[in-house]
Amino acid sequence: MVTVSKVSIKNFKFYIDDTVEINKLGLLVYGENGVGKSSFFHSLYYLLYGYFQPDLLSNIQEHRNRAKENDIELSLELSNNQSIQIKNDILTHNTTVIEKQNIYMLDYRFLESFVDNRDFFHTLEETKTRFTIFNTIFEQMSNLENNLESITRDEIIQKRLDLDNQIVFFLSRLQIYTNQIIKELKESFEVSFAFIDSRYEDTGIKGVFIKPQIYIRIDMVDNFKSHFNESKIKILSLALVFAIIEINKNTSQTSDESLKLLVLDDFLSSLDMGNRLYIMEYIFTNFKDYQKIILTHNALFFNIIKRVVSFHNETNNWEYKNLYQSLRNDGLLEPKIAEDRDYLKEAQSSFKQNNYEQCGNLLRKEIEKIVTMALFLFGIGKKEKLEASIQNLLNQTNFYTNANEVLSELEHNFNGFKNDFLSNKKMPSDRKLQALIDTLEKSFESEKIDSVKLNNILNNINFHKDTILNQASHYSNETEHYRKEYEEALEEVKKLRNIFDEFNNL
Repeated sequence: MVTVSKVSIKNFKFYIDDTVEINKLGLLVYGENGVGKSSFFHSLYYLLYGYFQPDLLSNIQEHRNRAKENDIELSLELSNNQSIQIKNDILTHNTTVIEKQNIYMLDYRFLESFVDNRDFFHTLEETKTRFTIFNTIFEQMSNLENNLESITRDEIIQKRLDLDNQIVFFLSRLQIYTNQIIKELKESFEVSFAFIDSRYEDTGIKGVFIKPQIYIRIDMVDNFKSHFNESKIKILSLALVFAIIEINKNTSQTSDESLKLLVLDDFLSSLDMGNRLYIMEYIFTNFKDYQKIILTHNALFFNIIKRVVSFHNETNNWEYKNLYQSLRNDGLLEPKIAEDRDYLKEAQSSFKQNNYEQCGNLLRKEIEKIVTMALFLFGIGKKEKLEASIQNLLNQTNFYTNANEVLSELEHNFNGFKNDFLSNKKMPSDRKLQALIDTLEKSFESEKIDSVKLNNILNNINFHKDTILNQASHYSNETEHYRKEYEEALEEVKKLRNIFDEFNNL
């Protein structure tokens, strides 16, 4: 299988000079907003789509890194030794053909715009560079428009009807695939299409070809945007895109030497974690033979994907990296993509170097990372319990008390946590950490975790949070007693991670 093995970016947008080596079938990258994720995505886009659409490169100079006046250089290497290079506006390559019919790049902007136009035909026309399945239809339509004066009226009408029939046939397949995917994503609405035929108007001097129109309907409602929230519209957009990809996969013929690639950049914004899990399950099930590159700014989602990877027994096929701003010797900041950070390991290293302040900061991050993920995992279990109780409630009236108890438990343990703590980025880190620990203590499932052991660990961590993470509580941070407390804290955090590593593998 051919894969992307290396991407080099020089003087492009945020990047000054960076090379990312990709050694596995899956790459998951976490980076906060504004550190260069989209720039990395756009560099891949130019490299992979630019060869076929040179006009995309016409404004590449606008994306020059303003810190340098040197040339923009982008390059991509494949595992079969093929490569693509861009230097300024000039695209070069050392291969005759690089097939792109199985290359899909999706970001939140594309998905938001995919169902934005009232006329869906216009959307399909705009995205024909991404989905090669449309190439034949739009080439035939372009030929018809350009040759209206050289063919007879009867020929025009016949060609127009042939094109309309092709589009209607495609829409019938798209409707079936889309509704099937919507069900797989655990949604209940249905999609249909209203098709308005193309027309040929003979004005007597020069005929005019008027393109067809397509309108999306949801549950037979035309103006679905007034009835759907942002989350539902995102699911609709994803279902349509995945359906087009499935049709393309089933109709296109590709060689073993072709690149199969799915690149996703923060594509699930506005969706809750339940929806995200269903979508990730769909991706892992239906894109098994694709190389996958996923970029996200959401640390929780980053860890959820790692869990999905583990669930599908694909840990050996994935690598995890962090995108961060690095300070160069010349004082300039630039994005760098490096291996995923292990805060506990870094804390242990800082401890050995007697850098206790850094050790404490890293321990805080590790605790927050563990507890946040644990809360999400517990939330899944409670959600499933709630759904089962509600189903029982629908079937038998005497289940009301049980369902009400579960609902109250969910609201008490998770709504307050989500609304008050995760959304409040300005909350002091020690308060946020305390809130996480308090919420975790109320939320664990005793049948899966040793509750006594967990409580002891959390109590010890609370003690260390108030001492070693609060240097004002010490007379001196150079005493042996201070070092001993850090050593004990490291052991407690290690125990905490071991508990949830075990839980994660259940």
